[in-house]
Amino acid sequence: MEEFFKNYQYTFSAFGAVGTLLAVIISLYFGYRALKTQQTQIKAFLNIYELTEPNTPEYLAVNITNVGLIAVSISSSFFCFRLPFSTTAFLVIPLDSGNSDINIPSKSYPHKIEPKHCEFFILNTLDSLVLKNIKGWLVNFIRAEVHTSDGSILKVKVSKDIKNEIKKNLKR
Repeated sequence: MEEFFKNYQYTFSAFGAVGTLLAVIISLYFGYRALKTQQTQIKAFLNIYELTEPNTPEYLAVNITNVGLIAVSISSSFFCFRLPFSTTAFLVIPLDSGNSDINIPSKSYPHKIEPKHCEFFILNTLDSLVLKNIKGWLVNFIRAEVHTSDGSILKVKVSKDIKNEIKKNLKR
């Protein structure tokens, strides 16, 4: 038995080194996961919203779901469009931040979204959404972002219908 361990002493040392390396990698992974759960985590989708009342315009609305474990606070200047490789952001102030539209109930800002809850924000009418100084083909690459009160910047999924509406508004 002693001879066996003596012949393979470097093999057992290699197994010990590999085991130590795996323990470090696993501890770093779990530390990263624990840190990630304390960050702001939301899912946001941009939609076209229509009221059931006649003669009302179509609205651009964002649906924000807090999928994290901490509450998220949203200020009134939370939403913007951005082009790739550009420092210019097109800020959209929501219609529900004041009494600018009689069809839209107003909300108080900053608005708090509890964990595992969803909120709906009406941003603007589709007709009045104009992004100035961009070319029509750049609309395909436009990004939408939500800025939370804690400084997090999170992506919003933009549908092709909304990109087509923005292109139509650019041609006017």
